[in-house]
Amino acid sequence: MGYRKLAASGMNAPLRLTYKVNYESTGKTLPDQDLAALALPLEVDQDFWRLAGIKIWADGEGGANPATAYVREHYKGRPGDFGLVNTTQEDLNNAVAAVHKAGLGMFIHSSGDKSHDMVLDAYEYALKWYNDQETPMVLEHFGVIMGHPESFARAVDLGVYACIQPFWISTFPANTVTNLGQERAEALAFHFKDMIDAGLEPAYGSDQTGTQRGDDDTLFSIELMITRRTSEGDLFLPDQALTIDQALRVMTIWAAKALGEGHIKGSLEVGKYADM
Repeated sequence: MGYRKLAASGMNAPLRLTYKVNYESTGKTLPDQDLAALALPLEVDQDFWRLAGIKIWADGEGGANPATAYVREHYKGRPGDFGLVNTTQEDLNNAVAAVHKAGLGMFIHSSGDKSHDMVLDAYEYALKWYNDQETPMVLEHFGVIMGHPESFARAVDLGVYACIQPFWISTFPANTVTNLGQERAEALAFHFKDMIDAGLEPAYGSDQTGTQRGDDDTLFSIELMITRRTSEGDLFLPDQALTIDQALRVMTIWAAKALGEGHIKGSLEVGKYADM
């Protein structure tokens, strides 16, 4: 593992690095892994090197054309097509429980609403065995292409974090309407304000392993959360616009919390790193 070797080499890092280990998409082999072996050596400067947890992929891509996210209802004009699912509920449950037991964060790519159901089921399963909500449980892309109010409420109850990609407001709405239909897309896609109103604290993610160049343009992402302006010049669901304060929290303190670092990063407070 590259980052672990760099940390163990004694290299003086020029910035603080928090990383995730990407496993094969299904997570089926995770219960058989020695996850303790991923831990950084004790001599490593923990202020500069930190392992956040494990990432796997539960379903396909909601922003693809055609979309392949795993959905409850078939795609518009594609009867019988519910997208791709990469795992079974049993394998997902066991993978999340194994990672949770090891004290590592769990980060799961999940674009479709049916996939969200599976991931939330797996997180609930893990909490029954290892009741530790301090270990981050994250739904990557939750509420971006799809998100239901009852799923938001359930995530809040479980202590699950949502990782969102605001840049996609610029690029994905038209494609989402094509894949889901106008009514369904408007009911489910990019409801960031509703997520916050439900009690979630959505965290910014650049998705640099994913599909869009420009995701790492943080200032533009803040602008998009406030303006809701697409690349075509339209305003997509302007009633879901965030305030400047909310958008800044998405980019800072809420993102730090989703990595398990809210106590040391994300805001300027006594006892936290003074990184500016």
